[in-house]
Amino acid sequence: MDKLIEKINVLFALMGFESSEVNINLDAVNRRVFIVVEDESLKPQVPMFLSALEHLLNLSLRKENLPSYTVDVNYYR
Repeated sequence: MDKLIEKINVLFALMGFESSEVNINLDAVNRRVFIVVEDESLKPQVPMFLSALEHLLNLSLRKENLPSYTVDVNYYR
C-alpha cells in the first residue's frame, strides 16, 4: 500500500501542499485513508475538497484494478 500513499502525496504536491503539511494514515483492513492537513485555509472547503479527492483517488485505484477506499480529511467524513 506504499503505492497508495505515494499517489496521495503526489496529489497533494500537485495542489501545492508541502509534504510536511500532510500526514497520511492507512487502514488497509477497513479500506480507509485518514489524512490530516496542517493548513487552516483548507478548513472551510473540506466538504467539497473531500469528495473531489476521494473521487480522484478511487479513479486512480480503479485504473490499477485495486479496491476503492474511503477518505477522511481532517477528521471530516
